[in-house]
Amino acid sequence: MVALSFYSGLRAKEVANINLDVLLDRRGRVKEIVPLDPSMTKGAEFGEIYVCHLEARANIVAFIRKRLVDDKAARHDRLFLSYLNKPISMRQLLKMLFAPAGIKATSHSSRRSFAISLDQGGASIKEIQALMRHGNITSTMGYVTTNPAR
Repeated sequence: MVALSFYSGLRAKEVANINLDVLLDRRGRVKEIVPLDPSMTKGAEFGEIYVCHLEARANIVAFIRKRLVDDKAARHDRLFLSYLNKPISMRQLLKMLFAPAGIKATSHSSRRSFAISLDQGGASIKEIQALMRHGNITSTMGYVTTNPAR
């Protein structure tokens, strides 16, 4: 499940609008730090995706290879498409990913899990805020205080 390892702290709009060429460098390799264009992000601000986890990178590389080879996608095409090869909504993407496992998820499920995982791993609230790209620490606290281990 490429999106599970990739999605992490991304917002629904950001996931739905990722194009292959944003993830790939000039040589066709997946970037470790992927810039997000302001048109893709909440508040029209620049952001970054960190694709450093080895298993996540391997999953993304395999998924992109499938999109480019099997699906004959162009580099400017969206990373995720619906079954009808149209741009996908976050609701459709989550249903496609989680429904086979019988899990109901919302667009914020992964963001909440991401924040809780960071908190449980010992990240500071400021670090979590930066990774989630929250302008206000109060927003971040709303995610972290839902941590059942607290």
